[in-house]
Amino acid sequence: MHRFTSACCAVALLFIAQFAFAIEIPADESKKDSDVTQTDTAPVETPKVEEAEAPGVDVPVEAEAAPTPDVEEKTSGVQLQLNEDYFGIQYKRFRMSFGSYGRVGLTTNFEGGSGKEADVVAWGSRLEESPYVELHLYAEYLMDEITFKTVISLALLNLENMFHYSGQPGVQLAVRNLFVEASDIYNTGSFIWVGSRMYRGDDIYLLDYWPLDNLNTYGGGLGWRGYDMEVAFHVGVNRLNNEYQYQKVDVPGRGYGVESITTLDRQRTIMSLGFTHQFPKVIGDLGIKYKLYGEFHYLPDGEYHRTDQTVESLPSDNGFLIGAELGTWGFSKNGFVNLFFKYGRNLAAYNELAVPYGTNLDKTTSGANELLFGFSGNYEHEYFSVLIGGYVKRWLDALPEEYDPFDHAEFILVARPMAFIGDYFRVGFETSYQRRESPGTADLIGTTSVPAVFKFSPMISLATGKGSLARPEIRLLYTMAYLNEGARYLYPFGDERRDDSIQHFLGFGVEWWFNAYGY
Repeated sequence: MHRFTSACCAVALLFIAQFAFAIEIPADESKKDSDVTQTDTAPVETPKVEEAEAPGVDVPVEAEAAPTPDVEEKTSGVQLQLNEDYFGIQYKRFRMSFGSYGRVGLTTNFEGGSGKEADVVAWGSRLEESPYVELHLYAEYLMDEITFKTVISLALLNLENMFHYSGQPGVQLAVRNLFVEASDIYNTGSFIWVGSRMYRGDDIYLLDYWPLDNLNTYGGGLGWRGYDMEVAFHVGVNRLNNEYQYQKVDVPGRGYGVESITTLDRQRTIMSLGFTHQFPKVIGDLGIKYKLYGEFHYLPDGEYHRTDQTVESLPSDNGFLIGAELGTWGFSKNGFVNLFFKYGRNLAAYNELAVPYGTNLDKTTSGANELLFGFSGNYEHEYFSVLIGGYVKRWLDALPEEYDPFDHAEFILVARPMAFIGDYFRVGFETSYQRRESPGTADLIGTTSVPAVFKFSPMISLATGKGSLARPEIRLLYTMAYLNEGARYLYPFGDERRDDSIQHFLGFGVEWWFNAYGY
């Protein structure tokens, strides 16, 4: 109940902030009487990749101890112009705004149950994903020689068990962004930030997957932007709340009873460095860009105390990751193509929020590696659009076994052509093919068939306008998934899907985003 109450309070506060504190206050440098101008579109760094940014809602807020301005309502909002804030600090503009990303919907499998994902790869189509919501709150301070931005993002998790469906308050709350960034320091293009952050680059939208730079970090960074270039360095840490990185044990108390002491506290340090260079309008409206990226991961040694009073030594570990991205845009309205390459070695081959598995005999990740190539793209015409995406990946863990079920190669290809019917309706389909091959899978599932899935998803939707990524979008879709024997045998014994080569998914849902930081 406490988690649900916390989540509701957070949602209520953010919506109150949207309507009660969404303000834009430009200062009058000549310190004359206040006047009113029309609201500009709220700027948001890092909108969802290749997606049009949506303006925030600007509403006046009463400023105590400040001169009372004349207020004139505009069709695009209301803007107040003041000289200073409550504490006498001079600024050109102060703005607060609200943003969100979310998806929710109802599904069925035609047999009385809910529709379920049918994938054999790590990142399948996002059409079948469970409900998820993020709420974002921003505050921006524009000064003469520097700009500050505060970003707070909350995520509502476990929404498949939301109250109206399960009858129980099962929603969980997670903080995804909580940081402050100072940018264009002394008008030099330099920036610095500190806090907790989703640190991301471009994604493969159809798979809801960030194939290159996608860190969940608690730290800080600095860099420089200018002349169509960006250099960004970051260092952060995490310490998972499990026995791989953290342990507390009970010891005899100094008086009566017992006390807890920390015997294991291993912070995983992650450093990243990226360089991006854009070349806009190389030929006509055609632009190109490239990005070079790298990471270094380090985990110190430690000692784990077993329940039998013995101690297990945990060695230090490290790893690195290198990657690159090549992109182009401008060949059609909202058109783009991005190509990705990534190679991770040792500790950096594993997700920073997961405990490494398949370690070698010395309990390290030495020898583990991941090699990935990916792509995403979009083409739009007056009457239709086509979204594409996919990746191919090879993964090897640190175990020196020939028939290791964790070692595998996988790929997925997906395309979504849509035809526009007027300005708001669109009809089309999404089709995909995925395959996963592992030298140890045959012994694990009892068949030599290589797991593979083919999907076909016709859909009709209603959106705010033409375009692949116009949102909000309300959609009705049906997915027919064909699973071969290898894919079906990945389900455990007793699961009814193990015997069904054709699986059905009917869904009626909605997806939206506006001012969504990190998307």
